[in-house]
Amino acid sequence: MSLKPQNKTTYYYLEDNVMLVNTGDWDKGRGDCLGRTALGWIAYKWYPLLQRLHDFYEVKENGKKYIQVYRTPDKLKDVSRDHVSYLLIAFAYAENEVHVKNLIGLLPWKLSERYSMTVDLWLWMKGLQNKWYSYLFTSLEFFQLLVGLPWNKLLLWLMGAKERHQKDWNIEIKWNRTNRQKALSKLIVPEYALHNLAWQMYVMKRKPFLCRKLALGMVGKYNYLLRVLLGGRVTWGEVVDYQSMSSYRWSTRLDETNDRHLEILKPQEANDLEKDLLIEMWCERYRK
Repeated sequence: MSLKPQNKTTYYYLEDNVMLVNTGDWDKGRGDCLGRTALGWIAYKWYPLLQRLHDFYEVKENGKKYIQVYRTPDKLKDVSRDHVSYLLIAFAYAENEVHVKNLIGLLPWKLSERYSMTVDLWLWMKGLQNKWYSYLFTSLEFFQLLVGLPWNKLLLWLMGAKERHQKDWNIEIKWNRTNRQKALSKLIVPEYALHNLAWQMYVMKRKPFLCRKLALGMVGKYNYLLRVLLGGRVTWGEVVDYQSMSSYRWSTRLDETNDRHLEILKPQEANDLEKDLLIEMWCERYRK
């Protein structure tokens, strides 16, 4: 595990302490750099990354004070619920209760022109500092997961989806999906939503056991990071053997639901966020 801020040739790299990706795209993944920078802080514990997260929001006033969160430090708008969630996750993980309290107190229901809060996001946010709200969040998620688990299994069965180990994954699987598989994959509870939920529950002071068990039944067998976060069994051998993939593998499945360009990357000399995050969280779990 190593972070080299000066190295710009790795797949993940830093520019002004913001984590970007060398994908060849014009924006280098800037639209999702808030979440990536937040996860980079968790993986590397490098304080400038945590400090940089303060530049992703500002206090504004329109009759009353509120906090506006942005996708980038240069104020790219249309921030999503996931981005706001990862900002709070980073500060909660850092046990920075002052900033968590300030964000919770000033975040408006309308997060951007396109996105508003949901009840479960609002309850989770409030539950970071109030146990009664955390009970309400846990109760809501329990019933959602209780429905989501059999729903996902049914859809995966109807699709004929088969999860692959990364060594058996081929990009052709994405291109060869039938129209039926594409349509059904849009109805499934996506892995990126479970990724966000796993982190939300991980940073809660009272980790909901039943919700984590239900979520564990929904994530892919080979999604080692989510299994670690949710209390599942992952061996050190599986961690060591894992090879990072393009397009951030932990928030998608390696089956017919996947619509991303996922390929195994060549070994990274540094800034290997995907694998370094897995190593850090595995070690943190078993150090406890």
